[in-house]
Amino acid sequence: MKRKFTAALVVIAFTLSANTAFSQKLLLETNHSFLEGFKNWKTGTWGDARSKPEATFVINTSDGHDDKASVKIDVKKDSKDNPGKVFLRTSGIKLKKGKTYTIEFWAKSRVAADSVRLLIYSSEETGSRKEWGGIVDQDLRFLGDGTWQQLTLTFEAKDKFPGAPADYHKIGIAVGFGGRKGVYQIDNFRLVRLD
Repeated sequence: MKRKFTAALVVIAFTLSANTAFSQKLLLETNHSFLEGFKNWKTGTWGDARSKPEATFVINTSDGHDDKASVKIDVKKDSKDNPGKVFLRTSGIKLKKGKTYTIEFWAKSRVAADSVRLLIYSSEETGSRKEWGGIVDQDLRFLGDGTWQQLTLTFEAKDKFPGAPADYHKIGIAVGFGGRKGVYQIDNFRLVRLD
């Protein structure tokens, strides 16, 4: 009887650890910490008649969150009408509709009440044949005290705007910095599925 009980515990433990390993699979595996420069990442600005922001993006090789690399964004001219006009983005991510995910990354600035805009979406620029479709479009606020702050958001993979469905096999993640002038640092992206 004791052997059967022990065997049952081993099976339960294996099942739990397999489920945990599945749910914690990293979905941003390539260059999530910028040790390979901007590989798999795009940077830039875009403008229109209302505002044309200006910014520079460099790999900071002396001050990362837990290693030496991070991205430094210096916004010279902001676009308060749309912070996403100054962006750091990646694509090639697949999500499963209806499942729950957590995205986290680290940010640093010296503006006390700071924020960045997080977009999780699909469009032609992410490789989709569909028009723009959003899952997350949200400001993430943090304390800019000159130290690394962890920004975390748990979300369900569902269409934010019913009239603009996302292509869940061609997802991109973009962080926008155009809400103010000044310097930001960003590092260590992590995206995991929770269920």
